[in-house]
Amino acid sequence: MNFKTSLVIVLFAFIAALPKTAFAQDAVDYRSGKFGIAIGVFVPKDSAVKSAGASQFNTRFTYDFLSAGRSPLSVGLYSDGSYGKKSGSKATIGGLGVQARYRLGQPGLPTMTYVTAGIGSYSVQVDRPNKSKVDEIRLGGHIGLGIQARSGVFAEVNYRLIRSAKSIDGSGASFSIGFRF
Repeated sequence: MNFKTSLVIVLFAFIAALPKTAFAQDAVDYRSGKFGIAIGVFVPKDSAVKSAGASQFNTRFTYDFLSAGRSPLSVGLYSDGSYGKKSGSKATIGGLGVQARYRLGQPGLPTMTYVTAGIGSYSVQVDRPNKSKVDEIRLGGHIGLGIQARSGVFAEVNYRLIRSAKSIDGSGASFSIGFRF
């Protein structure tokens, strides 16, 4: 099974599971503004990307354009990027896509957990000394798990899945903290 097929199956399974539970639980009163911003660390899977740093600076911006009242499901846009530079090597990976976030919290708790998944287009740029430069646009996505406080502060772990570009894989894990407003 190829990467694109696997990613599509995961996203459809995630979406197919939602209607059964999306409206079965009470809504949680958490600050879930339309905008989110997060900073953190990206840990690449591929050695070529790691040559620019075993851990790299990561940012994420989100905008939820669809959130039905107190429904636990929200859908929106995301922008995800990481940058690393070390010993003459540079790696920049940036993505833009659509994501869904499903809140799993129960009423009355001080925090709530959520799952997130998205699919989009990623730019993978890797420049290493004495090697050919890679600069390609690839299909990719992410899956993740997070926890959010009532104040809007959240922590999230994601796994970024990016189709390999010229034998360079932009996949890896990211760990971030942020704020929804």
